[in-house]
Amino acid sequence: MPFTTASLTGTVLESILFGVLLHRNGINTLPNGTHIEAVPLGLLLKEAISHNIFPSNAVQATMQLVHIFRNRLHPGNELRQDYKLTLRVSITIKTMFELALIDWSQTIS
Repeated sequence: MPFTTASLTGTVLESILFGVLLHRNGINTLPNGTHIEAVPLGLLLKEAISHNIFPSNAVQATMQLVHIFRNRLHPGNELRQDYKLTLRVSITIKTMFELALIDWSQTIS
């Protein structure tokens, strides 16, 4: 369950960033010429940060945490970590993400 929670939270973040960058900001390609449809979460997050789409440092930091813990799914990554992705950690990350989305939504007109 911890990996499923982290994965699904990251998937929701990826979908939101894709939608915001493409439909709200009109970004079709990254500066390196890669079409936004082919960009993974990490690059979407980097692009979102470069365009200052997050309303606060707290929201941005939460989104970065979601990305970090989603990357734990890669083979061997979790085994190399000192602090494991436990059920409590995954639920905390999901809850922080939900609160950050509420905060972010209050700034969208």
